[in-house]
Amino acid sequence: MGGAGEGERKVPLRAQAVAPVHPRARFRNDEANREWLRDVANAFRAYPLAVEVRHVSWNEPAFYTELAERGMGFVNVDQPLFRNSIEPSARATSGIGYVRVHGRNYRDWFRKTAGRDERYDYLYTAKELEPWADRTRELADEPGVTDVYVVNNNHFRGQAVANAAMLQAQVTGGKAKVPSPLFETYAKVLKPFAEPAPA
Repeated sequence: MGGAGEGERKVPLRAQAVAPVHPRARFRNDEANREWLRDVANAFRAYPLAVEVRHVSWNEPAFYTELAERGMGFVNVDQPLFRNSIEPSARATSGIGYVRVHGRNYRDWFRKTAGRDERYDYLYTAKELEPWADRTRELADEPGVTDVYVVNNNHFRGQAVANAAMLQAQVTGGKAKVPSPLFETYAKVLKPFAEPAPA
């Protein structure tokens, strides 16, 4: 973080977890892709890693065992569920518990002409987030898990921040503090879970 002013503490930047995602949307569990993951793991071995896969073919014990043996975390994903999508989970294969919430925009998820903003344009309801609050707490209670990260990726129009505040409140039981403009924009869904941060 840039230079610190008088009385400010310098905070070094460091990666908490690197989560490689293969550029192909339908990244399947086959030997070539397992080799690609091993190469990524070797290239980034100095960093804590968590692997995100979205295809159901990865949901097999040997894959999770290899992640654990390499000390790599598994990213538990929420995404639109299609026939070959990996199901939601609360799995930890390292000291890192990791959740990534993408949104459930079924219409645009695989539409070739959909841009990034269209694909991730989704605002979760509190009911949709409740199972993820439970899974987040489960990950925190897993033996050996020291850190849990939750990343919201439904970023269009600040929806990720609104949903992150809701999920934080569901996990902790306390109200999250959010910027006033965000609270005003999403007051209908945020009121039970958040309050405007003092200016």
